[in-house]
Amino acid sequence: MDTPDLIFNPVKKRFESIVDHRYGAGPGPKKKQKMNIYSMGEAELFSGKTEWRYEGTLARYRNKFGPVDGMNPVGSVILDGKQYIYVWGGDGKHKAGIFQYTRSLQTDKLSHYLLKTRE
Repeated sequence: MDTPDLIFNPVKKRFESIVDHRYGAGPGPKKKQKMNIYSMGEAELFSGKTEWRYEGTLARYRNKFGPVDGMNPVGSVILDGKQYIYVWGGDGKHKAGIFQYTRSLQTDKLSHYLLKTRE
């Protein structure tokens, strides 16, 4: 795993993390950089469990990871039933920018869609 963003989802009452995988690690397609969603229940987290549930791939680069950097979740905001995720994207040498991904906090429905259509 690489750069994570961690929230407590007030709708699902679960901790959720958006995690950047530079070289395609984790479940789903390999070799291309991606951002996956993982979740864990409050009871599991506070009891010391370490196994996070894979919810799906939120975004994927078209190309292999570049020589310097890629996409990194730099923070998020929860507002009106949505999560606004801010991601830095660039290779460290050329143009870069901050991109916003917006997602529903209904993670079970989102996960069903992501797993069905993207994997």
